[in-house]
Amino acid sequence: MKENAGPDADYIRLRWPVRALNRIGRSLATAGLTPSVDGDAILRRARRRHGHPTVLMQETIEGLRVRARSYDRDAGLSLFGRLIVRRDLERCIANQLAFERAWDEEPAIREQRIERPLFVVGLPRSGTTLMQRLLCCHDGARYIPFWEAHEPVPRQLWRSAKDTASRAAAGARAVRQLNYVAQIGRASCRERV
Repeated sequence: MKENAGPDADYIRLRWPVRALNRIGRSLATAGLTPSVDGDAILRRARRRHGHPTVLMQETIEGLRVRARSYDRDAGLSLFGRLIVRRDLERCIANQLAFERAWDEEPAIREQRIERPLFVVGLPRSGTTLMQRLLCCHDGARYIPFWEAHEPVPRQLWRSAKDTASRAAAGARAVRQLNYVAQIGRASCRERV
């Protein structure tokens, strides 16, 4: 299997530990022992990680199950891919739980108005980062740093320097892990954290 970021991307050579893990994964698959991407298990781990009895809407839970089932059955993921997808889905659901808790405990959050938000979206390598950074040079603009998008809700509802530092460290760790896995365009992958 060729490890590639897309049809127009340069070939990505994964580091040897990742390649070794994927070889082990192929052996596990041959024996019928491939780890599953199970939405209910991901939800249980996210609830433990969140540590608060927050209720999610049934649509959110069903969406997680459908997405996990698709990753499990349709995506053809390597062992490393399965582990990364499980971890990322768990983080996303933990973030959703944190949002729900914040909205329940601080209902005034829902009433805050954001005047004329601007979202910069686009395909990878299409200039969205440059556009976002140019727009954020304006005095009235605020950008979302990677660490804040990675863990958008403070774990304690009152912001503290320790919580912000912890979330920023988690974002920096995620960028370092990405850079470790695939050594491509390090300068272009680097995010301000």
